Amino acid sequence: MAEPRIEKMVSDLKKQGVNCGYVVQGNAVGFLSPGADFHLTPTPYSPADLDEAVKLKLLKKGVWNVSSTGAPKSWSFEMFTVA
Repeated sequence: MAEPRIEKMVSDLKKQGVNCGYVVQGNAVGFLSPGADFHLTPTPYSPADLDEAVKLKLLKKGVWNVSSTGAPKSWSFEMFTVA
């Protein structure tokens, strides 16, 4: 059984719908809700929390590739989503 903190982190994400997830920026974890502005919201969670949730198979880590229409550049980042 997962710690209450991990369970809350996964529950919070499940409430957000599809194409949402957590990303690590430095030592902080942000919630990413893709949309027109790719808004990143700070969270109280840590990268260790994400690793623990992946270990428990509650979250999965994937790579998102992003590009803009007509833009010559694209980028990718790791995003943690519900397993």
